[in-house]
Amino acid sequence: MNNNQCPTIEWAPFEIAEHVTEEMLLNAADVLEQEFLLRQPGYISRELLKKDERHWVDLVYWRSPQDAAFAAKAANESEVCYQYFSLMVGVENAESGISHLTQMKVWQNNKA
Repeated sequence: MNNNQCPTIEWAPFEIAEHVTEEMLLNAADVLEQEFLLRQPGYISRELLKKDERHWVDLVYWRSPQDAAFAAKAANESEVCYQYFSLMVGVENAESGISHLTQMKVWQNNKA
C-alpha cells in the first residue's frame, strides 16, 4: 500500500469548558457528524475518545491530506462547527491544536 492509498488521520485533542456536560458534548458531536462531516468530501469515519472528565480527542479519518485541509477550511465558515468548538477551551478555529498523520499499517486481532 502506498501513501496515496493510506488514510489521513486527524488527531484533535481538546478540553471541554467547565460548564459543559458529557451529554452536551455528545449531542453536539452528533450534530457535527450529521450536519457537517458527512457532507465533506473524503470523510471516512470518526471516533470520539475520552481521557478524563474534561479531556477528549476527536479522531477523524480522511481519504487524503487535501480532503482534511478542505474540511478544516470549510469548518472555519460553519455555524455547526462554531457551536461545537464553543464547548471547548482555547479552540479558536478548526486548525487549533490538531495534527494530521498518515496511517502506514494496521494490525488486527481476527481472533477477538
